[in-house]
Amino acid sequence: MLRSTYLKEVFKYFTVLQRRPYHGVQSISKQHQIDLRSDTLTKPSAGMLYAMMQAKVGDDVYKEDPTVNLLEETCASLFGMESALFVPTGTMGNLLCIMSHIQGRGEELIIGCNQHVHCYEQGHFMQLAGVPARVIPNQADGTLLLSDIQYNLKDDSDFHSCQTKLICLENTHMRLGGLPLPLGYVEQVAQLARANDVKLHIDGARIYNAAVADNLSLKDLLVGVDSVSMCLSKGLGCPIGSVIGGSRDLLKKALRSRKMVGGGMRQSGFLAAAGLYALQNARDTLHADHVKAHRLAYEVQKLARDHLSVDINNVRTNIVFVGTEAGKAENLVEKLAKHNILCSAFDCSTVRFVTHCDVSLENIDQTLEVIKDVTAP
Repeated sequence: MLRSTYLKEVFKYFTVLQRRPYHGVQSISKQHQIDLRSDTLTKPSAGMLYAMMQAKVGDDVYKEDPTVNLLEETCASLFGMESALFVPTGTMGNLLCIMSHIQGRGEELIIGCNQHVHCYEQGHFMQLAGVPARVIPNQADGTLLLSDIQYNLKDDSDFHSCQTKLICLENTHMRLGGLPLPLGYVEQVAQLARANDVKLHIDGARIYNAAVADNLSLKDLLVGVDSVSMCLSKGLGCPIGSVIGGSRDLLKKALRSRKMVGGGMRQSGFLAAAGLYALQNARDTLHADHVKAHRLAYEVQKLARDHLSVDINNVRTNIVFVGTEAGKAENLVEKLAKHNILCSAFDCSTVRFVTHCDVSLENIDQTLEVIKDVTAP
């Protein structure tokens, strides 16, 4: 009885918040920080919280959670793949896919030097699965040259080399400012992979952003792809979770590995319900994030500051890289933080801003006013 009363009060509170007219904030207080560090910082909306609390649940380790099962079926259909699996994180999703593709000693993957799996996931496939990597350069658009891939593909004819079993790509490419891979490129890599009996995995943490940017379906972006990992906890606004997709046989292996690495959750339908809710409005949500990012980038460029730069052509989704003088990125981040605008120094001369559903267009305009003030000559 107490729990029921508490939930009613929670939903009443969030309903009031949603209906309350917004008159703008005259000054940005600590309580109203504008947080542009990452799209992982979103909080569940009132509607998402309600959907989570209404979820029908079971034990997902036994595959008896109806809401998780529905999320997996929904994502498999979106991916155009046979099966899907709900996992706690994108890092785990990438690991499970790699482990499921590569299960023999002396087998390796090909990956780009600037890809998230290589740079920011602690080399999990090497640490935990003993899988070596053949690392090749990413180009300015996030691609790997087909000639580089072809050169580095190794079969079992030479016992001096590991045998290539997998190629990894990233879409969108985070370190290059959230760029979607060029249209048609993934299909070219898929054809090359099939011709050499090699599988293709997409780290698609923000692949829905790519789909929205290019006005395509997820299925369109995954033609010929053998596995994908998509985050729900970034621009889609969920508190936890990712979904991986692939063949039934591949996902059967991934399910076993998920249990081994501690990713088996029980009544996780409460979390899966957030994913289902987010997917209902994903295109509108992400399109709005892209609009906010373009506004930020365009207006920063219009400031015409000698010490600030934005490559408008590279702002395709929800990430904006602002160039500064060498060694000054952290200084700009600190100045903005004093005005309760949070962003991050991506490197010594680049500041990263990431738009998301908890940041409004008005927040972007407020951010621009502060940038204008703190960077004035």
